[in-house]
Amino acid sequence: MISPALRYAKPFNLLPTPAGAVLWLPGQDDAYSATIRDRSGKGNHGTITGALWKRLPSGLWYLDFDGTDDNVNCGSAASLDFGAASFLAMGWFRVDQLSTIKTKYQQFIDKSDQNTLGWHFEHSKYTDKIRFRVARTTGADYVAIESDAIFTAGVIRHVAGIYDHATTTSYIVINGVAQAATGAITGGAVEASAYNLGIGGAPAIGATHSPLDGIAALPDAITGLGYAAALAMVQNRYRQERSLIGV
Repeated sequence: MISPALRYAKPFNLLPTPAGAVLWLPGQDDAYSATIRDRSGKGNHGTITGALWKRLPSGLWYLDFDGTDDNVNCGSAASLDFGAASFLAMGWFRVDQLSTIKTKYQQFIDKSDQNTLGWHFEHSKYTDKIRFRVARTTGADYVAIESDAIFTAGVIRHVAGIYDHATTTSYIVINGVAQAATGAITGGAVEASAYNLGIGGAPAIGATHSPLDGIAALPDAITGLGYAAALAMVQNRYRQERSLIGV
């Protein structure tokens, strides 16, 4: 799978840091580095394990994950513990091998125990759709929703998961289009403080999960936006970035 980095003559000026970002990975100092630099100002840099740098025709550098044991570990700093805040996580993803073949959930972005606590979005091993799961503090109350359509292998799409704490409702947005399924939890903080944020696979992978075999580019996480503002940001980012991705 791919995790991101742009490298142009002026690599970090092209895409400004989004307001409220706690993780923003638009570029890289060194295309051979073992670290992805977080440009949000929060210092949540990602440590690369196993993944290899490659490049799209647009000049976008990314990481190629093997779908077995590669991942990017962005740590568990307090800024990544969203607690009672609304949040948004998004990026560009491509699945090269369907989950129904791999028989495991393929992870895009994960900050959870992969069972009852925290949040993540991933490619479902049962339906080949995108699945966004959010659980509150006790883990006894959670919601898992899926995209409208199957996530076809070999096709890159912009994927976003939105959690609006004011309504305790979760949403999925694919290529700027809000999906039909939504789901609400009873309330309370989203428990994720004990877990590292992983891109392309959790740093400690569970038995029912696997790293993504495919592509991920330009991932980030943003806090403090309700659903309407988050959806507008996702749609704007999709329009801005699609030419870089080549779609």
